[in-house]
Amino acid sequence: MKTVVLGSGGWGTALSLVLHRNGHPVTLWSHVPEKAAYMERARENPRLEGVPLPPELRLTADMTLLHNIELQIFALKPDVMFKHLNELPDSFYIFIVREHHDR
Repeated sequence: MKTVVLGSGGWGTALSLVLHRNGHPVTLWSHVPEKAAYMERARENPRLEGVPLPPELRLTADMTLLHNIELQIFALKPDVMFKHLNELPDSFYIFIVREHHDR
């Protein structure tokens, strides 16, 4: 199933790896272009040091590349998610939400 995980934090990256290892073509999207570029270059997420990102895992910050997607998994903070929700193509959505604690 062609999947995009929106949110390139530790949780979104880990979900992308699980999906990839189970045979799904996955694109990992970041709302921060510099982070997407760094992860593409380093093939690693700074939050998951030592965990390599396979070359087949696509990384992007470009919403226009997210077409023909069958499944979208949101691993974003709600404010970022709602900012970009209308830019996405129609498909099946899964929202992964964690409780936010102010520190």
